Amino acid sequence: MAMKTLRPNQWEELLTTAARTTAITGTTIEFTLTEGCRGFFLFLDVTGVTDTPGLTPSVNIVDPGGDNDAEPIATFGAFAPSGASHKVYLVYAGAVETGALTPLEMQGVPAPPHGTITVAVADTDSCTYGIRAYGLG
Repeated sequence: MAMKTLRPNQWEELLTTAARTTAITGTTIEFTLTEGCRGFFLFLDVTGVTDTPGLTPSVNIVDPGGDNDAEPIATFGAFAPSGASHKVYLVYAGAVETGALTPLEMQGVPAPPHGTITVAVADTDSCTYGIRAYGLG
């Protein structure tokens, strides 16, 4: 999969909508942030499910000058959609979870300049979903 570039105030499709039954670790989404992009919203758009799959996204930092291993910096809570729905995640330094902004979940960590996004799937229930991001300046 090609590396995605996140820019301030722009949308980027990270993963096209398709039916999936396993984690996307084999097709991990790799991204970079352009200058001025300090964080991003991550949109997990579910268009169909066969049961109630558990989806757990995480954002990982990658050291491109090192061994290219990805280390998690933000792991979000499990999301178990029962039908068409969406979940919004925020990765931005200083973000504070208020609980009042459903369906938004936040991680107050700096977004890595080079990283990956993975979605762990808790079972083999089929889930049709895609992932988009919106860069923040």
